[in-house]
Amino acid sequence: MNQNTQNHPARLRKLRYILGRDSKLLPGEEFAVLAGMKAGTLRAIECGLRPLNSIDYIRIEELLGAVWREEKNGWFCTSEREKPYNAAFFEFYTGAIAPGADQFEADSGAILDSLDALKKSLSPDLYRRALMGVHRLILDYAREAKVSPEEIEAIELMQPLKLTKKAQRQRQGLAAKGTTFSPVGGKSDQKSAAASLETKPK
Repeated sequence: MNQNTQNHPARLRKLRYILGRDSKLLPGEEFAVLAGMKAGTLRAIECGLRPLNSIDYIRIEELLGAVWREEKNGWFCTSEREKPYNAAFFEFYTGAIAPGADQFEADSGAILDSLDALKKSLSPDLYRRALMGVHRLILDYAREAKVSPEEIEAIELMQPLKLTKKAQRQRQGLAAKGTTFSPVGGKSDQKSAAASLETKPK
C-alpha cells in the first residue's frame, strides 16, 4: 500500500471531524449520504481497501464545498481556497446552493480560462482527454437534471473534438480508395476484407 493511499482514511476522518458535533466524528452513514457515497464505499476507503478517487473528490467538492489541497495537507473552502474548511462554511455552502439562493455567482468564463491553461501545460493527447471529460460531465448533469431528449441530443452533437481539414482530406482519400483502418492496426481493403469473410469456412 503506497503512502498516498494510506493518507486517504485520515483525510476522510478529518473531514468527518470538521462536520461532526460536540467534538466527535460525524457518523459514517450520515457522512456518506452528505458526500454522495455508499456506506460500503466509505468503509472501504477508511479501511484502506481503496483510495479516494477523482469522482469521490468531485462529489465532496460539489456536495460539501470542500476541496483537498495536497500542498497544505488539508481541506479548504471550494470558493475561497486560501481559507480552511469548517462547519460554518458547510452550513453556508449547503444553504447557498438551495433553490433561489444567490450567495454565489456562477462564472462560466473560469472554465474557459482553465481549459486555456490546460492547453499550455498538457500534451495534446491529455488536453483532448480533458475536453472529452468535461463534455461527459456536462452530459451527466443534463441527464441528472432530466432535461429533454432534444436537449441531450443537442449537447451530444456539440463534440469538443473535430477532425482537422488535413485529416478530413486523408479520410476522404481513403474512402475513395475503398480503404478503411484495420482494428488490429494498419489499413485494410474493404473488398478484400469482405471476400475473406465470404470464403472463411463455417
